[in-house]
Amino acid sequence: TSNGDPNQRPNVVNNSWGGGSGDQWYQAAVQSWRAADIFPAFAAGNSGPNAGTINSPGDYADSFASGATDSGDSIASFSSRGPSSLTSETKPDISAPGYNIYSAWNNGSYATISGTSMASPHTAGCVALVKVANPGLTVSQIEDVLTSTSVDLGSTGPDDDFGYGRLDCYAAVDAVRSDGWLTASPVNGQVTSGGAATIELTFDTNSLADGDYSASLTITSNDPDESPLTIPVSLVVGDSNTTPTPTSTPTATPTPTSTPTPPAPPQVTTVNVDGNSLEIIGSNFINPVRASLGTYPLSNVTFVNSGKFQAIAPSNLPSGTYTLIVTNPDGQTASYPAAFTVGSSALDLQVIAPQRGRDDVPSLLYAFGLNFSEDARVKLGSSSLTTQYVNQNFLWAIVPAGQTPGLYNVSVTDNGVTDTLANAYTVFSATDDDLLSHSSLLWTDPGSLRAGRQIDVGLVVYHQGGVQTLTDVAVRFQVETPTGQTLTLGTGTADLPPNRYDTTTSISWVPTATGNYLLRAIIDPNNNVVENDETNNVIERTISVLPAAADTTPPQITSFTATLPPDSPIATLSVTATDVGAGVNAVLFIEYEFSPSARQWIAVRQSEWLDYQTAAYNWEVSSTPGMKYFQVWAADVAGNIARAPGQAVLNYVTPTDSLLAGQIRLYRYRLAAGEQITVHTTPTSGDPDIYLWDTNSAYPAASSYNAGATVDEINYTAAQDVTVQIVIHGYTDTEFAQSIEVAAAGAASATRSEPRDVVITSKTPLDDAIVPAANSPSDKQGLPDAPVTANTSAVYLPVTIK
Repeated sequence: TSNGDPNQRPNVVNNSWGGGSGDQWYQAAVQSWRAADIFPAFAAGNSGPNAGTINSPGDYADSFASGATDSGDSIASFSSRGPSSLTSETKPDISAPGYNIYSAWNNGSYATISGTSMASPHTAGCVALVKVANPGLTVSQIEDVLTSTSVDLGSTGPDDDFGYGRLDCYAAVDAVRSDGWLTASPVNGQVTSGGAATIELTFDTNSLADGDYSASLTITSNDPDESPLTIPVSLVVGDSNTTPTPTSTPTATPTPTSTPTPPAPPQVTTVNVDGNSLEIIGSNFINPVRASLGTYPLSNVTFVNSGKFQAIAPSNLPSGTYTLIVTNPDGQTASYPAAFTVGSSALDLQVIAPQRGRDDVPSLLYAFGLNFSEDARVKLGSSSLTTQYVNQNFLWAIVPAGQTPGLYNVSVTDNGVTDTLANAYTVFSATDDDLLSHSSLLWTDPGSLRAGRQIDVGLVVYHQGGVQTLTDVAVRFQVETPTGQTLTLGTGTADLPPNRYDTTTSISWVPTATGNYLLRAIIDPNNNVVENDETNNVIERTISVLPAAADTTPPQITSFTATLPPDSPIATLSVTATDVGAGVNAVLFIEYEFSPSARQWIAVRQSEWLDYQTAAYNWEVSSTPGMKYFQVWAADVAGNIARAPGQAVLNYVTPTDSLLAGQIRLYRYRLAAGEQITVHTTPTSGDPDIYLWDTNSAYPAASSYNAGATVDEINYTAAQDVTVQIVIHGYTDTEFAQSIEVAAAGAASATRSEPRDVVITSKTPLDDAIVPAANSPSDKQGLPDAPVTANTSAVYLPVTIK
């Protein structure tokens, strides 16, 4: 403006924005900056890894564009690549750290985020340091200093992945700084071809002690094809007539060195909360350790030792339940779900799962909410249930067999206060047909929806109870559009055997407009199946349709493993994923348990979207012993979600357990040919029995069901690679010690402590595997919403969800 003061111009402007390639609308502004001696630092963009994806204005010849590297000096998959579509020159100009960067965030707090918007500020900050070290340098000279001192990565010399290399700020500043004793004048100028210019050097020894000093004089050209000229400078302070006496250098004897063992990742086992104060217990913490609740960093972190530190949670956190994320200085992290809850102090029962169970067997009931204490007790109607406290957000209880079929209130009573969910749980007769599903089973493929792109919409349908197969059961799919219009998308059909829990039907649909839709599935819309309860036949969830985008390719999970040490509830989850578009941004984990009475996979724990990392994640499994199935979903920077999750199974075997009569505990193992598994129970009261099914038989392959409080044991050797499922059944109410051990190939052949052909008139053995040994949660179940919303123009600061 007319009131502007050019003397107040900045030395460098960082630009963490851009969009598209070949757009020259900002060209004149960048040229004006350079004319005013303002350094134009730009993010290269997050549209990699394909060639020619460098974004404008970073693709201008006059812009200095930064690509993104990770902690291993590899180029980030999302980092945009050259050459420039405008000039065909090498781009980016340089690369800088841009993956998992701990940075200020737009909520007044801090977050760990990725993008070339994290790389360009590194470059801009280095420009500022170079300018301080040598104020007379021009924009072109600073560019030459940055590129000539960078660490060459990738192909030798400048390339379209890294540019001239990874920024080395120390080397850049060191190349231009003066230590006080050496100054040059002038520091810039012009010289004609074949001409000469004089540079005067001044040596100031007033503050120097006697000794030898060295420095260098670097002369750079504004021609990028010309290499800088480096002139060494030496100075001796003291008696220059003294001739040093050379000394011999002893020859060193090589000493073998061992490869250092990398530090173990941190683990969190307990989080003690007192108001806003947290005490984090675990192992392998390294000072200075960082911690956050989701993206909200903890303050006043006090390191006690490698097994404990303390911290303070922000006082203005939004209501909700937060995952604790602990990060060591080496970047390794641990997560602890549901570590901290913000809400009112009142008892709050929010949801139960499953919401129904059979009348002929005991049912495990999960209760989720806020502010539970160890005194909390769950009631079904007016009947108190055996209740297990897990944490302030999670209880489980046992609904005994023999309940009268019908609809029941579920309540939690805690220290004289009761909170109730009315008509929340249905007990149904095992012989009655009931069709149902859940919002987590109403799926879309792909998970990230784009306007104008065909998708599949489907539902996983349960048939609980009943005695015969129901054929051609209809499922009608509808949506309510953002404008309030109800559209019928189509009708699918399914055949449903009794107690079948994995039948899927689907239709295709092309959403034409962006926005939020209410997706609905109606099971048996014409009421052709007689059911006592049809309130669970309508399933709904809200979905978001995003604008069309250049990057619609979802990431792919290439590996996922879950391991659990003996007698420990802390699992290690390791996931690798790839993405050919914007790059993998985040992962989300879900822990499932199988409910035998409801014949459903129940999600008992779920993380938020967590920053993707190659280091393992730590996870505390729910306290219920038995088989745990894990899913992991991946999302990329553009908001695309993997088409299928990674799945892994592990077994939480506690030294002791207890079951009600008719209740079962499930475990599942994958055995290689020749491996042997031994299962042993020693009851202290009651009568537990052991059964083993494999994927090759409809009947138990091994079993032990001795009468009374006696030891039961089975030994099974795999004749081939096989999945086996162990069922420990409470024949009566029982408490017992247990062990499950897998031995390598070469053990004795399979034996049965109690052969199947021995008749025990007092006992009826199980002939139902409850859930087939090959069954797992549907790969459509649990599909989460995307962690980011992709826009047509990009700001390279990926959104991180709490």
